[in-house]
Amino acid sequence: MKRIITILLALLLVLSLAACGGGNTANTPAPMEAEANTPAITETPPVEDEIETAPAKDNDNSIELSLDNYQKYFDVSNWCSVDRDSYTYVTKTHYGSDHNIIGTLYKKANLRVEVNAVSANFNYDDVVFVVKVTGKAECYSGDNPLKSEGNKEFEIQCEVICNVAGNGKETQSYTFTGGYAYKLHNLKYEIVSVEGTIRPA
Repeated sequence: MKRIITILLALLLVLSLAACGGGNTANTPAPMEAEANTPAITETPPVEDEIETAPAKDNDNSIELSLDNYQKYFDVSNWCSVDRDSYTYVTKTHYGSDHNIIGTLYKKANLRVEVNAVSANFNYDDVVFVVKVTGKAECYSGDNPLKSEGNKEFEIQCEVICNVAGNGKETQSYTFTGGYAYKLHNLKYEIVSVEGTIRPA
């Protein structure tokens, strides 16, 4: 009888231990489930590498000059002067008794062009202005200043190279061959071309 009771008590102990072990196993997550719920970690390339490989921006702010925009940056002055002959005035006393003054005789016309930068806030690179003046001169014979040879057309072209500050000046002359100019008519000035670039200083 005692043996039977001992066996029953041992069986109950074994069953109780088995029940406790099974409960703990059910509440423990499986290793695969834990790995599945873990978020994946991805590597991001360094930002410095992206900056180094990015192309550099073009910082050239130069402005190309033309006949359309030069007036924003330059003042261009031009005028025509004349060189007198040895006679300041020619009168009929040279060839007769009448003392009426005929006028001043000229032998050369001079085109003077001056270029000045409007602002000092720019650097001026290879700036060249070409200016032309055309007109007519009433010419007289060198042998007889009182004998008119009519109007003679002439043209003077002047090229002005500006310095780094955008300033420059030049003079070109036209000599009246075969006679002397008594009077100049129909003077016209024209800026033929403008070349070069400017950059903010």
